[in-house]
Amino acid sequence: MYQDRGFIFTNHRGNPMSLSTINRNMQQSATNIGMTKHITSHTMRHSHISLLSQFGVLSKTLWGV
Repeated sequence: MYQDRGFIFTNHRGNPMSLSTINRNMQQSATNIGMTKHITSHTMRHSHISLLSQFGVLSKTLWGV
C-alpha cells in the first residue's frame, strides 16, 4: 500500500528511491525517447538554475548573498 511521506522519487510503497535507481531510470527514459546525451539527477539542478536565470531571478537571491 502506498504511503505518501513527501518524497519526490518513490517506489510503489512510497519509500524513497536510491540515487542510482533515479539516475538509471532517467537515463533509460532519455534513451527510450532518442536522447543521446548522458543525463542524471544533477542535470535537473542545472536545468532549474538555467530556467530561474531566464526568468530573471537574481543569483544573489538564490545564494543569499
